[in-house]
Amino acid sequence: LDFHDTQFVIGIDLGTTNCAVSYVDLVALREGQGQKTSADKKRFLKVFNVPQLTGHGEFTKVPVLPSFLYIPGEYDISKEVLKHPWKKREDLFAGTFARDHGSKLPSRLVSSAKSWLCNPNADRRSKILPWGSEGVEKVSPVTATAEYLLHIRKAWNHFVKDEDKFLENQFVVITVPASFNEEARELTMEAVKTAEFGNSVTLLEEPLAAFYSWLINHENDWQTKVNPDDLILVCDVGGGTTDFSLISLKESEGSPRFERIAVGEHLILGGDNIDLALARKVEAKFKNRKPLSADKWKTLAHRCREAKERILDKNEPSVRITIKGEGRSLIAGTLAADLTRQDVDSLLIERFFPDADENNPAGFSSE
Repeated sequence: LDFHDTQFVIGIDLGTTNCAVSYVDLVALREGQGQKTSADKKRFLKVFNVPQLTGHGEFTKVPVLPSFLYIPGEYDISKEVLKHPWKKREDLFAGTFARDHGSKLPSRLVSSAKSWLCNPNADRRSKILPWGSEGVEKVSPVTATAEYLLHIRKAWNHFVKDEDKFLENQFVVITVPASFNEEARELTMEAVKTAEFGNSVTLLEEPLAAFYSWLINHENDWQTKVNPDDLILVCDVGGGTTDFSLISLKESEGSPRFERIAVGEHLILGGDNIDLALARKVEAKFKNRKPLSADKWKTLAHRCREAKERILDKNEPSVRITIKGEGRSLIAGTLAADLTRQDVDSLLIERFFPDADENNPAGFSSE
């Protein structure tokens, strides 16, 4: 499948915590060839709002598909409320409702599958997720990744209707961390094949994708911002990984050429770690507490993620976090504490993103 044989170029950010989809209609772009400026061209770049379950029986278009997969049990949720507008092979489902409902039953919730794809100490093709859960059906990191991609393909095809416009017949670009090794890339492509994406799929490193976007935004003045032999550091802090890429501008036969000259080692550090740190902070506020079970700890981490997003996105001063008790201690065993804006700010600024002097970028003390 050639780039020029398709109507759409589809870009998928296959994220640790969220997947996003954008596209360009090449037919419309060719018809608008007279549009020359970056702003004119960007008009043809669209975001695909992904239809997904957002509640019991609720199907809504959302700008991202949360990278969470819920594996229903026999009695924990009615199959009637899980119906999709397209045919599904299994009852498991991905997206917003999977994330929100799964936070209450974390033993059935798969998360951070992308981080597992590059873990050399795990068998990425074995059914190991949800990690630490017992007595429930499990899936492999490759299968979980394939389910996110399959949902995107089914949602796109349901949207366009016309078989010629189906995703598997388009040119698709999927972004992956620059620090993904060859095995992680092969496993990603294995998931792509399982999701039946067709043969025209290209993997693009995430920092390079970000840099290309910067170049497009500055296509008429980038020469005033970058000089030959300048070094450009691209930092990509994601949900589960942090990526560093170093790019240099070189002169080649009289023409400037950007060259990626270094990639940082794979660093499993991102939004997931911030959520865990916030959970530790909230856990310390619980009164008369005992060590949390594995499931309660996962629930607390999810609650802290939700609270963090409300505080940062909606500017709420604090959010009450409650963890219910179990059995006879359903009421008496309930734990509650507030996560405040000050908690979030101090943790982000002091521990994750501290101020640094340009002469001492690591912020090390000389004492």
